[in-house]
Amino acid sequence: MLSESKLDFENPTIEWHSELTRSSLLESLAGAIISEPNTLQINGRPAVKFEIRGTTEGFKIVYLHTTVDTGQHLHQILAWTLPSYYDSNREELELVISSFKASSQ
Repeated sequence: MLSESKLDFENPTIEWHSELTRSSLLESLAGAIISEPNTLQINGRPAVKFEIRGTTEGFKIVYLHTTVDTGQHLHQILAWTLPSYYDSNREELELVISSFKASSQ
């Protein structure tokens, strides 16, 4: 997880932070495929989630990249698994993501 204060950026938005952190991730992936954004609420806070598939260091990986806006901070949650385990792990990954609570809330 990556947490950053909004005070450190000029005009930070959830969309901007998601794009910034996704682009960093995409630089490390070959053949990346990105889903459409899924907007949601995590513990009452706005969030946006993307499924990202790609290859890094010879491994195919599926990421769930989520950005949460808690008012004063933007948080990146990055959960991942191998494609062969995705169907069986997806529910657990989603539970971990949905359980996020910032200590500063």
